[in-house]
Formats: sequence, C-alpha cells, structure tokens
Amino acid sequence: MRIPLKYFKVAGATVVGIAVLLTGEVAYTLKRDFPLTDPPQPIHGEFGDPSLPPLRFVVLGDSTSVGVGTTPEKSFPWLLATWLGEKYHVTLDVVGVGGATTADVVVRQVDAALALKPDLALVEIGANDTTHAVPLRSVQKNIAGSLDRLQAGGTKVVVAGPPHMGTSPAFLQPLRAITGWRGSAVERRIKKEALERNLPYVDLAAGTHDEFKNNPEKYYSVDWFHPGAGGYKLWAEVMYPTVLAEADRRP
Repeated sequence: MRIPLKYFKVAGATVVGIAVLLTGEVAYTLKRDFPLTDPPQPIHGEFGDPSLPPLRFVVLGDSTSVGVGTTPEKSFPWLLATWLGEKYHVTLDVVGVGGATTADVVVRQVDAALALKPDLALVEIGANDTTHAVPLRSVQKNIAGSLDRLQAGGTKVVVAGPPHMGTSPAFLQPLRAITGWRGSAVERRIKKEALERNLPYVDLAAGTHDEFKNNPEKYYSVDWFHPGAGGYKLWAEVMYPTVLAEADRRP
C-alpha cells in the first residue's frame, strides 16, 4: 500500500512549523529579563543559641541557593538554618553560585565546601543542566563525583534534585512541556546516584509541583522562573524533615 504524497507534505510542514515555533520561543525566553544571579555577598550566618550543639551546614547549588528572586533572609538555606537553630548552634555557608550546573559543583563547589569542614551538606542542583541541555551522562557523572568526594570528606549529605521545570510561566508551550520532560530526566539521574549511595533524597519536583502549577503568583518571583519568597518557603518546608533527620544522625 502506497502512502499518498500529500501526507508526507503535511508531516513535513508540521515538523517545520514546530521547529520554527520552538526557535521563536527559545529566542523569546533568552530575551527575557531575569534578576542578577550573582549577588555581591555570599550567604553566611549563625543561628541558634551558642550553648546548643554545633552544626556546620553548607549548601551547594545554583542561583536558588543564594535566594535569587527574593532576599537572602527568605532563601531556603536561611530558612533551613533558622529552623535547625531550634536544636543546634548552626553556622551556615552557601557556596552555590548563580548559573551553576552539576559540572560547577564537582569542579569548584565541592572543594569550597570541604574547606569549611561541614557536618552537613545539602546539594540542590539540576535546573541549569536542564535549560543548558547538559548531556544526561555528564549530569550523572558529575553528581556521582560530587557525592563521592563529599562522603569521602566525612560530611553527611542530603541531595535534592531540580524543581519541576514544566510549571514555569517563563516558558511558553510547547517549550514548557519539553523543559518539564527534560527536567524530569535530569532529576532521575541525580536521584539514582543519591540512592545508590544510600543518601537521603528530597524529591523537590514532586513535593512542590502542584503548588507552583496551580498558584504561580504566590510561589514564583517577578521573572516567573526563580521562586519568590513563598516558593522558597515551600521548598524549605519540603526539605526540612530530611535535613533535620540527617543532622540528628550525626555521631
């Protein structure tokens, strides 16, 4: 049975149309104004009564680790340190940097974290690996190297993958759906490496997807890409039980 030529023409036109649409959406997204992703001062602070047991807490990651979209005091590391301060005298240092991928974590941030001799490290990464189309094999290799070195350094580690990338109004459809699919693939690679090392894993995507999708005005910042104060508080609430449990597991 021969397929009529007109069907090939329709299929070809459809593919070209989708390609043109996606190209336009990518160009539009790249022209959007986003907040600065490299604040002049790193996040550092002490929390809790000095008489409480000491806890050196270090956070590795990307622009979300330094609270882009809100103020440092409303970032998820600051909130986590504040809540941990009810049981510990916490020294918080964020070595995350805006725009970072898993490659930046393994090449730069792990050394910076280990130099601080942390008791507990939180690694939250993956969003830029998603948007920069970093090969999944590289994501997996980078995160594996990071976790191995942190563990070898004697620190407890909690891992969190990227949020659900398919809820951001900064991306138009179908680019939003494609970004969501890609983010899920990145998240699975990060989760796999964490669980293979018996490290506690926070499924940030599953834990926050519905809220960000259904109420973006409450949870996103003005750029519709980074979380706002409400979004970071939600992130911290999802992360905190796991972070606290790992802090309590220290000798």
